[in-house]
Amino acid sequence: MTFQSTLQWASRGWRGPAFAALVALIAGLPGVFAMPPLDRDESRFAQATAQMLETGDFVVIRFQDEPRFKKPIGIHWLQAASVSLVSAAEDREIWAYRLPSLLGAMLAAAACAWGAAAFFGPTAGLLAGAMLGSTFLLSTEAFIAKTDAVLCGLTTLALAAMARIYAAAREGPAVSWRTRLLFWTGLSGALLVKGPVALVVVGLTAAALVLWDRRADWLARFGWAWGPILLIALVGPWAWAVTVATDGHFWREAIMGDLAPKLAGGHESHGAWPGYHTLGVWFLAFPLSLLIPAGLIFGWRHRAEPGVRFALCWLVPAWLFFEIAPTKLVHYTLPTYGALAWLAAAALQAPIGRLGRWSGAILAGLAGLVFAGVSFYLVSRFGGAADATAAAAAGGFLAAAGLVGGFMLV
Repeated sequence: MTFQSTLQWASRGWRGPAFAALVALIAGLPGVFAMPPLDRDESRFAQATAQMLETGDFVVIRFQDEPRFKKPIGIHWLQAASVSLVSAAEDREIWAYRLPSLLGAMLAAAACAWGAAAFFGPTAGLLAGAMLGSTFLLSTEAFIAKTDAVLCGLTTLALAAMARIYAAAREGPAVSWRTRLLFWTGLSGALLVKGPVALVVVGLTAAALVLWDRRADWLARFGWAWGPILLIALVGPWAWAVTVATDGHFWREAIMGDLAPKLAGGHESHGAWPGYHTLGVWFLAFPLSLLIPAGLIFGWRHRAEPGVRFALCWLVPAWLFFEIAPTKLVHYTLPTYGALAWLAAAALQAPIGRLGRWSGAILAGLAGLVFAGVSFYLVSRFGGAADATAAAAAGGFLAAAGLVGGFMLV
């Protein structure tokens, strides 16, 4: 069996999303157990969840003696369920709190493959999902007990379902109520995990498509008779309970103390100029960065095709929003990475021109060398002699991934 035939077999039906999720699992699983808590936010999320389990209060989020009114409850519920199944709150085992993030990354890869297959075929779908699942940023967020990998998974699921509804309106595969259910479930879950971020990405995608196509008939296919009711049923009970329990203070603090300052300026010293995310994507999307130039060129040349148009409307407006917003963290654009993977996978189905090949090879090779250099620096700064072998192997593999990938592309 040739590689091409194996790839075609692996991408058929449910196998494409499943294999994409497997790639994300392999990429993220080692860090779940090997890495200590990486930053203050991860420790705060885990501690707040542990206190939730110990006190039995599953409505109001608290960190030690203070209320923590920054994010909705969703990630804490998922972490609490994970800890209850595989560990105990008093053990404070960080890996148990990380499992929802790992599952979120797997969901992102699977949903990316499922959505892309409607436009570009199952093989391209599998490649898109696998490329998203292996990116440096998503595979890193997969072993950090925070909201971002789960947000990426749920947002990508909602957009993949939207993409299939959009494709069905343009003679693509037919959709059933299950696709609409996945859209509303993904959007509701994302709201419970990180508030309005998913609404921004999904809303900008839909608005851009309507403006570009100058038609909005496909929007009627979302199940408006029951979808918003489902969203209210999933999100509403906790929203009402936390409003009553905190006398509305949760919303005042979450909006005026956390969200509004991020839109008004560089909140908590996290400000940066526009272009920050564009400069960082070549490293954060590694090794997908090898094919980003080819994908963008393909996207511009084939922008009249429905799948390419959807990917561009998913990517560009949301990316510009995150670039314009004064507060910037590297993971903010993660919910748009699925669109980059779609364009890269689609570009592989056509001949890649000289510009796309050489620019991708140079960027990927540079990223691999930078990651290798960072590995050696970190082990010299924070490690010991026993870590040198592992660091040398990691640095070598990272450099090889960039250089060999670039060599094969050109």
